[in-house]
Amino acid sequence: MNKLEKSLAGKPLWDLPKSFSDEFIDSYNFTSTRWLGNWLYFAILLSGFYCGYKVWNFSEKETARRAQEAAIPIDGFAYDNMMGLGLSVGLFVWFVFAGVVLSLILRLTPMPRKGALFISAHADTGWHSKTSNPFGSPSHMSANSENARDLINQFLDRKIKKTTKFLSPFMFIAITLTILELNWYSITSPTGLHRNNPITNNMSFETWQDAHRVELGCNQIENDSNIIYEVIWADGKKKRLPIDTHFDGQNWLRNMEAIDASIKSGDAEFVRWEWLKRDPIHPQCLRSFYAEQGPDGKGRIDRLLRIGQLEN
Repeated sequence: MNKLEKSLAGKPLWDLPKSFSDEFIDSYNFTSTRWLGNWLYFAILLSGFYCGYKVWNFSEKETARRAQEAAIPIDGFAYDNMMGLGLSVGLFVWFVFAGVVLSLILRLTPMPRKGALFISAHADTGWHSKTSNPFGSPSHMSANSENARDLINQFLDRKIKKTTKFLSPFMFIAITLTILELNWYSITSPTGLHRNNPITNNMSFETWQDAHRVELGCNQIENDSNIIYEVIWADGKKKRLPIDTHFDGQNWLRNMEAIDASIKSGDAEFVRWEWLKRDPIHPQCLRSFYAEQGPDGKGRIDRLLRIGQLEN
């Protein structure tokens, strides 16, 4: 007599017909399979996260390759991508779809290990009453089932069908957005900002001279330092220029100085960046960029960010 049978004290498992209950009770003896069942969902989930990480890396590299190719004829020296939305939707989908994968594995597993896995997946529902029965209506379902295997398979078939139907539109959205995001990027060039339309694959263009306002700052978040150089045009379009994705990373400051000179030739207003109660020119942020740029770094960074010119 195993632990499950003792716990039931002669009562049928989940108030199932006795023959079905006996099959489940016998499958409880497969302890290693039940142990595996406790961790199988998390193993599937982590496997999906690893695959998602690989897809993210591939997407980032492919977008960078496409942006770099598009930058050649316009002398672009930096890019920025819009990756993340499609894969974020995909992350939500995977949390739920991992349960479908688990159900498929359980569907293909033969008895009595199928029963052991099913018990491990539903042990938290309790074992003694109709209300804790994962099958819902055992008397109705057992009418079309010859044994516990059929009963489990019918339950899994309904679950897989229902969950897949629910997830289908989200899967479509995640895949479509991820494909579109491969062509969703902007390119910074000496003359202006080029934005690629991910649907038409055509580029729009805003010149630096037409900029209406530029917000400047140096933001520090724990150990992460970020220069803020956000260009805003009169129609409300804006772009915070990247410094980490310059094709020649060593010359990002020189490139930014060229943009700055081009903007100054227009009528743009330069203002200090503000967000909540953050220090807009954090000393630690400034020091990190001073050190990065060497002996003349302080003067160049100060000129770019108008240090001492925009403060009250």
